[in-house]
Amino acid sequence: MNCYMNGGAGVLAYSYGWYVYQKMAEIVNPSPSQAFVFLDEHEDSITIGYFAVGAGTIWPDTRWLQLPASRHRGVCTLSFADGHAEIKKWRDARTLVPVKRVLFLGAFQQPQNKDVLWMTERASSSKNPDAPPQTP
Repeated sequence: MNCYMNGGAGVLAYSYGWYVYQKMAEIVNPSPSQAFVFLDEHEDSITIGYFAVGAGTIWPDTRWLQLPASRHRGVCTLSFADGHAEIKKWRDARTLVPVKRVLFLGAFQQPQNKDVLWMTERASSSKNPDAPPQTP
């Protein structure tokens, strides 16, 4: 589950001015049709019960905090707050990390990865869009 959807105290503590949606009415930006709720996570990345996304990630300093699945021919299934689901084909080959059955911990630096930005744009939005981005 997207860490910004009904996130617990840990998410609230590191959200750095990004919305943590706890009610459907709060999901405005991104819109419910653009805000992902669930996704298929990479097996080596499952650790904490939610999918951590680095809100505030800016170009070119992109990185995964956790990895999305790519085992089905380079795609991942996501569901969105409006109830629809999509299959996302990853565009950056670095997103296609093979399953190694070794626990992935920590940020996975991938400068200029458009897939990271795609996920970030669909995770949350800044409470102050005029402020310069902060990277957690």
